[in-house]
Amino acid sequence: MRPVDAPHHPPVALALLADAAALTLSSALAWGVRIPDASMATFGAMWSSSVVWIVPPQWVLLAAVSVVSRLRGRTAVVCGAILAGGALGWFAAYANSVVIPRGLVVGDVWLSMVLALAWRSAWWLSRRTAALTREANLDDLVAPGTSPGVWLAITRHRTLLQLLVARDLKLKYRGSLVGFFWSLANPIVMTGTYTLAFTYIFQVRAQGFIFLLLIAILAWTFFSASAGMATGAIVDSGSLVRSVYFPRLILPVATVSFNFIQYVLALAVLLPFMFLFYRLVPGWSLLALPLLLALLALFTLGVALLMAAATAAYRDVRHLLDITLQVLFWATPIMYSRATLPAGVSAEIGGLMMLSPLAPFIEIARGLIYYGDWSAPVVWCLALTYAVCALLMGLTVFLRHEERFAE
Repeated sequence: MRPVDAPHHPPVALALLADAAALTLSSALAWGVRIPDASMATFGAMWSSSVVWIVPPQWVLLAAVSVVSRLRGRTAVVCGAILAGGALGWFAAYANSVVIPRGLVVGDVWLSMVLALAWRSAWWLSRRTAALTREANLDDLVAPGTSPGVWLAITRHRTLLQLLVARDLKLKYRGSLVGFFWSLANPIVMTGTYTLAFTYIFQVRAQGFIFLLLIAILAWTFFSASAGMATGAIVDSGSLVRSVYFPRLILPVATVSFNFIQYVLALAVLLPFMFLFYRLVPGWSLLALPLLLALLALFTLGVALLMAAATAAYRDVRHLLDITLQVLFWATPIMYSRATLPAGVSAEIGGLMMLSPLAPFIEIARGLIYYGDWSAPVVWCLALTYAVCALLMGLTVFLRHEERFAE
């Protein structure tokens, strides 16, 4: 069978249009997160005053990158162009006495990078699928690494996926007296420790603090455990990877599925107790909880795919992830929320806080479970953006390096 040709770069015209859409959307999301309760008239006036200064420099630099086709897909070049364009726009606005908050520019640049890389990942995935489908039509056999679709590859090997998840569950609780309930120990102990520290030492008297903290810690535990275990999904399965072919994608998917099952069971066990303790009646908003859990699972899977592929090439990723998770824990509203920040601090960094990758998921979870509301639409949009973008970039990186894992 002839090797499949590498997908070519998108046409310049398409790249220009897609970048313009990504930059405009990122600017709107950054403003929407900063002022979630503003009317459309207020939002439009404030957004239009900044978009004319920030977006054009970013777009011009990305257009120059798109013209140079061999640099069009390079991550560092794309991110550098967006970062430089954002800085130029902010300095130009400042020179012309136009006040644009620095925090807003930082959020705009961050979201621009995410969206610009995500649509390029989507292009690569679509071209790769098309190329593999054309190749599969030429011959009767499909070589390893050339399955026509990710979902089809998983469904064809669902028995292997089930066995891997069942193996992890059995190994974790084998010989244990209380079994699954050990999984509840970590979030309960963390919640209790932080509750004692913040209630009696730092004198935090926020209503429902324990319940809100537990909701956040359960989500954080699922994400951090999945990301940490994903770093060994490929490198710790070397004998399996080298002995027989199967979609390597199954390994990080099994890791995330294993932790997701524990996360859902923990919610099912702990939430009823918390509702009884606080004498709360679950509202209709809980109907949207499965949708939120699905978005969180997709986001976590995307990150897990990135970690698995990166660790296979660079073992330092494991150590870097440990440091990153420590920083991300305090950058995410777990011990606090946007509502509990002081007025001055909230206006300055509240929008930036919500741009932390896990922040929108925790914000929505607290709203659905404790407050009984559906959260602001912009927060849902941000959660959807993170989930889709992380999955696209994770799949792209993983599939690009899948055939080299056996090495």
